[in-house]
Amino acid sequence: MALAVWSYPYQKTFKAVEGQAIELDRLDHVRTSVFVVKPFNRNLNFNVIVAKNAITLESTTEWITKRLILEKHKQTEITPRYLELVKKAKKQFSTNHSFTKVVLSRSLFQESNSVEFKFLDQLRSAYPSAYISLFSSPNYGTWVTASPELLLSCINQELCSYSLAGTRINGQQEIGEKEKNEQAIVTNAIEKAFKEHGFTPIIKATELGKSGDLEHLCNQILAATEKVESNTILNLLHDLHPTPAVGGHERNTALNFIEENEGHNRALYSGFLGEFNSISDFSFFVNLRCAQLFSNGIKYYAGAGITANSIPEKELAETEAKMNVLKSVLSPNG
Repeated sequence: MALAVWSYPYQKTFKAVEGQAIELDRLDHVRTSVFVVKPFNRNLNFNVIVAKNAITLESTTEWITKRLILEKHKQTEITPRYLELVKKAKKQFSTNHSFTKVVLSRSLFQESNSVEFKFLDQLRSAYPSAYISLFSSPNYGTWVTASPELLLSCINQELCSYSLAGTRINGQQEIGEKEKNEQAIVTNAIEKAFKEHGFTPIIKATELGKSGDLEHLCNQILAATEKVESNTILNLLHDLHPTPAVGGHERNTALNFIEENEGHNRALYSGFLGEFNSISDFSFFVNLRCAQLFSNGIKYYAGAGITANSIPEKELAETEAKMNVLKSVLSPNG
């Protein structure tokens, strides 16, 4: 049995559903409301739970406590030292000029005897602008998310995507050329994808968004949908994922580098998830600021965008700050 619980930014209530997780290769033929999960690996199928009978909850604690069963974590991965990995990527940039960015992630397992199941309510209160969710299935285990990043939504005949990349820890540094360049790579890639599928994107002015102790550069990319065929929207979704905000540029080179060097399976980290009611009504968020829950601890995931101007120690500190978004709630004393 699979579970999904989710709450949109600035909402105080949650939706919740339980049912069988079904694998689909595309969403074209879905004719009912579903909760959708897509792994980071774009070649893997969607996992969906039928959500037409989803209920509304003001508090999730009791509902989760009655249903959620956590598996035990077994340490099987040997991950490389992050600083050395960043240096290796920078060396690759100097020999391949089309390879300009790669998002390198790391995971950290923290042992814990128990997890208090009030964490979703706490995350909703702590991060009002985030998309808060829990997904649990036999195939992927249990994941909790407090994402700041919208991959793609379609509401009232308007598409919206966030370019969210340049990051700094509050007050510790200026937004410099490295962050601006990183942001431009993501914005340009999303704009290009929109145009290739026949949309006319409008790029909103750059804003500075906050998530815990982090600040991100953010551009909204908008486009009207009334003059395009509905399947074009799903083709755009397919081509957007993964954006350079979680993969890199040039995409195939970056994804190959990640696969060959990261040393851990991202699984659902930096994939996407959300509610799909129809091709003209859905919202998908990137699975960031996330962790995997186990009966004996919590596995945190975070990454940083690496470019030629990256300073390895700062990138490592960025991943720590990103993990702390969830750690502050799930492991406040850890």
